[in-house]
Amino acid sequence: MSQASKRVAFPDAFKPKKLSEIKDKDEKRFKVDEAFFTLKRSAEIAREVADIKADKELFAAATAKIDQEIADLASVKTI
Repeated sequence: MSQASKRVAFPDAFKPKKLSEIKDKDEKRFKVDEAFFTLKRSAEIAREVADIKADKELFAAATAKIDQEIADLASVKTI
């Protein structure tokens, strides 16, 4: 049986807790702050991507570089 066909349960220690499951006030505040900064960073990245896509030449050059890197990684044989 291949590794891909096996389903393994994710350990509970690594599953993110829902805010309603957190009892500690400091942990709850940290979780909210962490989510806030993640969403803020996501919005900043979305604006940067929109700026890159607006410049067709820059977008084409960046995607060409990504395609080349993917091809380079695919050509490397793994053990």
